[in-house]
Amino acid sequence: MTVHRGLSTFKELNRDAICPGPTMTPMYERNADEQTRRERIALVPKGRWLTPEDHGRVTVFLRSEAADALCGLAIDVETRLLNRDRIGG
Repeated sequence: MTVHRGLSTFKELNRDAICPGPTMTPMYERNADEQTRRERIALVPKGRWLTPEDHGRVTVFLRSEAADALCGLAIDVETRLLNRDRIGG
């Protein structure tokens, strides 16, 4: 849908999506036990939890002039391996 919207709507707007990976938020910290956290982070290529600030930096980049030529992208932020293993791909 991101690609379709990015290519079919207002030419002066870039439409991209951020696909967030495992992010350590206060809610996740409260609700996930230590074993679940270790198991999940073991599937992530860099082996570390993301922070909301990590996603913020990607957002700032996409809003910057440096990303002006990008349109219709879905940017995986540390999720590729996690999703592939979950769906068996």
